[in-house]
Amino acid sequence: MPAVKVKELVSATKINEGIGDSDTIKLWESYRDQALLWRAIALLQVPVTLVALMIGIVAYANRQITLNVPARPLPGQHAAKDIPDSEFIDSAQNFVNLIGTFQPLVVRRQFNRAAEMTVQPLLSRFQKEYLADEVQVVETTARSQMFFVDPAKTTVERQGAQVLVTFIGERVKSISGRQLDPVETKFQIGLITIPRTDLNPYGIVVRDLAIENTKADKGELQRKR
Repeated sequence: MPAVKVKELVSATKINEGIGDSDTIKLWESYRDQALLWRAIALLQVPVTLVALMIGIVAYANRQITLNVPARPLPGQHAAKDIPDSEFIDSAQNFVNLIGTFQPLVVRRQFNRAAEMTVQPLLSRFQKEYLADEVQVVETTARSQMFFVDPAKTTVERQGAQVLVTFIGERVKSISGRQLDPVETKFQIGLITIPRTDLNPYGIVVRDLAIENTKADKGELQRKR
């Protein structure tokens, strides 16, 4: 066999060292990239952990525990401060509906029902001004009335044991079928609480009443106390 062919066979059986070296370098570069990535993550995690720890310490040092414990109700009676505004508004609205919107045929019945919701010192005045005088005028003149409340102008003011609810709206009167011009009117209802009953679970009653025509035709100002 010629010497040239022998050398060619030997060369063909040798391992390609260049290829092996290239794969090894790529493998080590991959390991290096992963190591750099994990080191970057570790370096980022340290300040984030410190910041989170500081925030936790500050939040723990400034923590405040608030316990809302309702006041103990009086025997058989709710204190006004323990009753939400919505209940006082509902009671005042019912009272205003009875005395502010009526027809001649039902006015006496409505005023009697409204009187059941009042206490002194309003009760005596209500019996005289409404049950005696106003009812007679309404039935005699066939006067009807409607009061339209503007909910956006309703206010609630707490004055110790009394809660003052104010309604503002338009009051429209009709006498013998002839409708008068509407008048802006303000109803102020003073409410307190008495021992509750099955018919009045919160014991809310009307103690004071004030009616004011805020924009009468002739600037007339009418107020009932």
